[in-house]
Amino acid sequence: MRRFFQHLPLLLTGVIAVLCGCRHVDLSSVPLADDLGLVSVEPVPKEIVDRFGPTAKDRLAEISRQRASAKKGSAKVREEISSQLAEQIQAESNSFLRQEMIRTLTVCDTPTAGRILRAGLNDESIDVQIQCCRGWGQWGTKESVRVLQEVLDNRLTDLDVKIAAIDGIEATGQLAGAKRLVSLLDPGEDPAIQYEAVQALQKMTGQKLANDREAWDLYVVEQIEKAGAEPSSRPPSLAERALLWWR
Repeated sequence: MRRFFQHLPLLLTGVIAVLCGCRHVDLSSVPLADDLGLVSVEPVPKEIVDRFGPTAKDRLAEISRQRASAKKGSAKVREEISSQLAEQIQAESNSFLRQEMIRTLTVCDTPTAGRILRAGLNDESIDVQIQCCRGWGQWGTKESVRVLQEVLDNRLTDLDVKIAAIDGIEATGQLAGAKRLVSLLDPGEDPAIQYEAVQALQKMTGQKLANDREAWDLYVVEQIEKAGAEPSSRPPSLAERALLWWR
């Protein structure tokens, strides 16, 4: 069921295209189309697989298996999976599969995963960049905030990726990230960015201060000063420790 909802947007796009009279749409390229009986896809002959390698569907299934193994695996298992994906993602031309690899690397949370998720922010696919922002947000570390701030600081970053970075900072729950979000309330910022920043700040803090930069600034500074006297109880992730060492 989870796979169905994950691929639902692509599936609906294909179905709508057919219903609207687009006769040349190939539903066989739509994820789960064969599973749902919308199209019949014959098994790929073994000699073809041997010559050209596994199909995208087979690779997706393997990435999903790796993710399941990483969730319950030891540090050694997660590092092994990370190393495999780090090599594969460099040669993978399918952006959807690269997104799935990033999702699995996020679960791995290893030094190798950290390096790939940082590199992935420069991927040619906007969707891959967005998935990397989500991954950093899920890790929820101080390094996550620094990386996502760099995304926001880059004036060439796509708007959708910046919004993903804002969501990622929100997911970290880090006050340092909240301070950066406050700076996005500047009148010169894109209205969409200002809106997302306010939404993120409200979710992070539980405060309903609307788009008032001065009020948010005072509140966040006050909270940071209060937190400064409290020791942090959250240890850095493996990816964060590796990136700190790398610097």
